[in-house]
Amino acid sequence: MKRVSSATTAEVEDSLDAISTDQSGRPGKKRAKVWAYVDSEIVDGIEKVVCKYCKLQLSSMSGKGITHLNRHIGYYCHHIPQEDRDRFLATLKNKSEIILYLILLYSEV
Repeated sequence: MKRVSSATTAEVEDSLDAISTDQSGRPGKKRAKVWAYVDSEIVDGIEKVVCKYCKLQLSSMSGKGITHLNRHIGYYCHHIPQEDRDRFLATLKNKSEIILYLILLYSEV
């Protein structure tokens, strides 16, 4: 009998974000490296994240993960030094490999 996981890829990515972001029991303290590249601001009454380099406004919803912020830095913001972008790309690639492994693992059970 095969066990099918009900978790979507986005849910798995968000779970990985939670694992890779050390909160150390301090609510409200943003510890992920991505926060060095973006600022949180209120724009038209809605909380947004703004890239410090290109000023692009990205969504910011508490508890929804930061993968989209990492993706912006790694793939889209060419104003950030390449060395920094490469570090974010390596993180994204590692997460993708883990997600693929988890999907294959749960589809075989």
